[in-house]
Amino acid sequence: FPLLLLGLRRIAAAAPGREGTRAVAVTVVALVLLVLAGHPETLLHTVTGGGIYFLFELAWAGRQGWRRPLGRALLAGVLSLGLSAVQLLPFVEALPSTVEHYFRTVDFAHLKRSLPLPESVRRTATSAVPYAYGVSGHGRGQAEIVEPSAYAGAVLLPFAILGLASRRRERWPLLVNGLFGLALFARLPGVSDALASLPLFDIGINDRLIFLTAFALAGLAALGAERLREEGGARLFVLAAAGAAVAMTVLCLLLRPSFAAAGFSPSEVAGRFALQMVPLLLALAAVVATDGPVELVIA
Repeated sequence: FPLLLLGLRRIAAAAPGREGTRAVAVTVVALVLLVLAGHPETLLHTVTGGGIYFLFELAWAGRQGWRRPLGRALLAGVLSLGLSAVQLLPFVEALPSTVEHYFRTVDFAHLKRSLPLPESVRRTATSAVPYAYGVSGHGRGQAEIVEPSAYAGAVLLPFAILGLASRRRERWPLLVNGLFGLALFARLPGVSDALASLPLFDIGINDRLIFLTAFALAGLAALGAERLREEGGARLFVLAAAGAAVAMTVLCLLLRPSFAAAGFSPSEVAGRFALQMVPLLLALAAVVATDGPVELVIA
């Protein structure tokens, strides 16, 4: 997926000639690798995330500059389909004969995907506290939440928040992709059912687009690390880290009934909470120690 975004970015920025050819080649390699990975649902979801990103690139190119990048992107898609036909055509032929396809088309495609808003909000808790409702192989995990969440480490949260204050325009497609993935994982009313009404997405487990949120957190955190080095970055980081620590503490207090229902003892919860908070607080202390508390207050 990162290689796909790199290819699309280069397609949008490349001048005519060899540079554009290289950009198409990078995109084709990424797409062919995604096909050969052998999971077409993942191919659908990664192309969706890449498409959202590419729309931003086309918008930044303006009215006069979007035609050539769009043509290159379509060329990359056609070449990728041709190179991977040996994988795709037998799959397309065999798919209708599988039990999974029968289940997905006859039953799954007609299910309501969205949840009531309170339940939808409840599902998002695992993206901040991954053990909110139990963990696989330990405790009495609740069966309705089985897909991975967007959690990538609490220490990334203040960096990601700081990334939103970055001067780089890339923060916008990252933010949109992140919110899109989180909304689908939470089965937000309106969003989940609207996507499931489209062909292919109607038989896809679209909760898995939560990977876009994890990727967005990592990408925004990288922008945040860059912003930390700029003027005022340290002060913003301290505020973001302190806010993240307080928010996670409050969330864990609210989740105490869920911890008990999952079979966690208070000591287990405390240990897991410490594993989240210690790196976050160490990062906060490192930034304060580097800039100095006096300088931060003056800033």
